[in-house]
Amino acid sequence: MRKLIAFLLSVTAIVACTSPGNDSFVLIDRLDVAIFDYSSMPKHSRDSVNATFGTEIKALQFLYSDSSSTDSFLLALSTSSAYKIFVPEIERSFPNLDSLQCVLGVTKDKFHTLLPDVKFPHCAAIVSPFRQSVFKVDSILLIGMNHYLGENHAAYDGFESFERATKQSRRIPFEVASAIIADNYPYSSAAESTVLSRLLYVGACLVATEKTIPNFSVKTALGWSDEQLKWAEVNEKNAWNALIERNMLFSTDQQIADRMTLPSPSTTILHRDSPGQMGSYIGYKVVKSYVNEYPQTKLTDLLSPTFYNDINTLSKAKYAP
Repeated sequence: MRKLIAFLLSVTAIVACTSPGNDSFVLIDRLDVAIFDYSSMPKHSRDSVNATFGTEIKALQFLYSDSSSTDSFLLALSTSSAYKIFVPEIERSFPNLDSLQCVLGVTKDKFHTLLPDVKFPHCAAIVSPFRQSVFKVDSILLIGMNHYLGENHAAYDGFESFERATKQSRRIPFEVASAIIADNYPYSSAAESTVLSRLLYVGACLVATEKTIPNFSVKTALGWSDEQLKWAEVNEKNAWNALIERNMLFSTDQQIADRMTLPSPSTTILHRDSPGQMGSYIGYKVVKSYVNEYPQTKLTDLLSPTFYNDINTLSKAKYAP
């Protein structure tokens, strides 16, 4: 019955996404549900799961660095506390994935137009026991749906507030697009890469994500509250001046770049009240300024090392907070 319902929901989603104005659809295979049911299935049903999700299961085994038989691997996951606890919670929060699959369909179309060399991966839902929620493994994108149950869900009680803020379903398209972009356009450092180079790269990735997903919000992308975004907007100039006056902008110390761009409670290196990833926000604003100056710039150019490793990029951007 569960499989029949899942099939009918998929058909409904396909019809909805192929109505006028909605021509695309990205199916997210419910590998999480299949694994959850696996231990109670008869052999012929287990064989069907292995045949249907063979490539996704291999990707998941690679993620776990597991070399056991497929059957043993799936049985272990099916009886694990993670799947027992989270799959019912996921199904409660996501009775179906219709709207998400439609949004990802729009994103797939955008990738085809703006980043034509990128092949959009096949997507599958899983339970991720890791801090990371989205994983690109070859042609497969694994989405840890247990990471999107809502910031107030009891499962995240032990997380810091900046981590809980990212546990929202509206972040899924952003994290999917970000994972694909990072996989196809990884950061390429030069011999003397600076903090500025990293800010420009992260900013370019944010702009690329903005161009490829509907309803992009830098606040959602960075996991900020309204108050944190307001602080960034009001203090952008002060933060930029601090970068320059403290000789950090052209520093080659990658630990400084990490402190500026990686998720954290705050960017204390700039100001104790600054939200985490303030450097990412500045990089985003610099790249936006560059695009305003050169509107014909392709996303592939922004994501190229020749863009973010070029010291002249900053002057060309005419960034003036």
